[in-house]
Amino acid sequence: MGPPGEYQRPAKFGRLTGNCDLNSHIWPMMKTAPEFLTELGHAIRARRIAQRLSQQEASTRSGVPERTWRRLEQDGEGSIRHLVQAAVALRCEHNLSLLFPEPVATSMDALLARQSAEAKPKPRQRAPRRRKLP
Repeated sequence: MGPPGEYQRPAKFGRLTGNCDLNSHIWPMMKTAPEFLTELGHAIRARRIAQRLSQQEASTRSGVPERTWRRLEQDGEGSIRHLVQAAVALRCEHNLSLLFPEPVATSMDALLARQSAEAKPKPRQRAPRRRKLP
């Protein structure tokens, strides 16, 4: 066993041996929802300031009430509609579609089924009419 706080190899069935500081674990810890909201609010504020807009100007441009705009920046609190309106006003709406990517196919059959469902059906073509001979 190494010194306390050093990563210890997992024992059988994933149990840790010895003392292991969870903060220095190999994998980063997931952020909590409040942390994401705060980070998002700071990003909205930074984007607004970079475009040299006041909160009132950004609020007017986006159609989001000024009080709600302040809450978006301070706490990350608001509705999805307000978030989208803010993204459009700050010209970063192109990244919103990346928020929830389409799930990956779990098998080749699932991939082929998805591709065939997305494919546009070809328009039906008729054979040319035969001419009647006199």
